[in-house]
Amino acid sequence: MGEQVDKKFTWVIKNVYSLQSENIYSDIFVIGGCRWRLVAAYSKGIIFNDALSLYLTVADVESLPSGWSRHAEFSFTVVNQSSEEHSQLQDVFRDFTETEGWFDDKTPVCGFASSFPLGKLDAKYGGFILNYQVKVVAE
Repeated sequence: MGEQVDKKFTWVIKNVYSLQSENIYSDIFVIGGCRWRLVAAYSKGIIFNDALSLYLTVADVESLPSGWSRHAEFSFTVVNQSSEEHSQLQDVFRDFTETEGWFDDKTPVCGFASSFPLGKLDAKYGGFILNYQVKVVAE
């Protein structure tokens, strides 16, 4: 489930460790007159081993007319749930996630080369995963 406030959408990913077997999709939300969705995926590879990857995707692409396109500037913030006040003061993950991109009928999804290592998100290290949940704010 998620919650939209102004130009922000907050999404709590429950059971983040289930990502090892499947992608997780947020509810559809509207910002800037466009319908969007977030996708969380698990990355296991040489560079990003055991990491959370976040993507922004256009919702309901099949209902859009041929040749459609949208431009968006957006960022993801992974919230420190152990101390949300601390997260606002020192959000180490925000610098990796500010971007912009064009979305169209050939490329309805935009993601990041940088991912969030699950080990660094864990509560015992940073407090970003709490009770198997991760809180993400998309702007």
